[in-house]
Amino acid sequence: MALNYEWMSSNLRAANNPYSAPMPQISTIKGLVKSIYGENLDGDIKHKALSASLKYEFSPNEKDLYYAALESISRMPSNLERFNTLYGPLDNGWISNPFLKPERHNRVNLGLEYKSEFFKEYLTSRQGEDSFAIKAHLIASDVKDLIIYDRRHSKAPAPMNKNAVISRNVDAQIYSANLSASYNFLQNFGLKAALFYNYGQNKTDGRALYQIRPFEANLAADYKSYASFGSFSLGSALRYVAKQNRGDFDKSTGLGIDSKEAKAFTLIDVYGAVEFRNKFGLRFGVNNIFDKEYAEFISGDHVAALDPRRVNAPGRTVFVSFHSSF
Repeated sequence: MALNYEWMSSNLRAANNPYSAPMPQISTIKGLVKSIYGENLDGDIKHKALSASLKYEFSPNEKDLYYAALESISRMPSNLERFNTLYGPLDNGWISNPFLKPERHNRVNLGLEYKSEFFKEYLTSRQGEDSFAIKAHLIASDVKDLIIYDRRHSKAPAPMNKNAVISRNVDAQIYSANLSASYNFLQNFGLKAALFYNYGQNKTDGRALYQIRPFEANLAADYKSYASFGSFSLGSALRYVAKQNRGDFDKSTGLGIDSKEAKAFTLIDVYGAVEFRNKFGLRFGVNNIFDKEYAEFISGDHVAALDPRRVNAPGRTVFVSFHSSF
């Protein structure tokens, strides 16, 4: 069982400082915020939140584990979500919402780990016998006051900040599921597989949440053997990512940050390693061996933007690395 209490107080010192704007009523942060959200900003903002988690674990032996958790987790709004304020002279701009409420995730978290009798770890079995392991988890979350970015979608004739980025609270449902398996066979060989699925729905607006990962499958085949100098291994991995059919694609109805240009893709990597008496090692390989042109659906921090653009991931990449321990 776990309890967590948070209290946060913010005091805005420049809400009444003037800046250049064509209309006096929006020439201060206080006036600009009121024009978007219709509330007076007094500069003092306080939040408090209580989170709780109750988890039960059952381990019938040293290999197997089953668990269930009931959780009510709160998250405070960040400064970017509350206080980022950029006036837009046309229909743009970015005016965050200082009146955001903390979001609350009421969720069920279920999981299991099961290992066969001889399984030790991937590519390692006791007594050289074939063995396997299975892991799975499911998280189902009903979210109250989820904090999202959106666009103003103003119908007013004046162009200023008409389609500015805003932040707001919505109710939502989020599901996440993962199933993975490892199989060791013929002493030196191994197979791994992992499946991922995520679902997010904005219940307030009746549309999909943005930046929710699509279905993904990962497969790997590996070989490992030992020699007088240490060990060596070879392997190959396949990654399949489905096309995201659910997303926030349209700026006229949502934020429009998801890119329809991101298609399904399949990648294959090959790799190997040599270890010298567990002291020195060399790793090498080729990622995206067939030089597939693709773009990730989820934007990385290096391409984070509110206007989505297809940014291709690296093509064929050769790598070599050396490591040691002492």
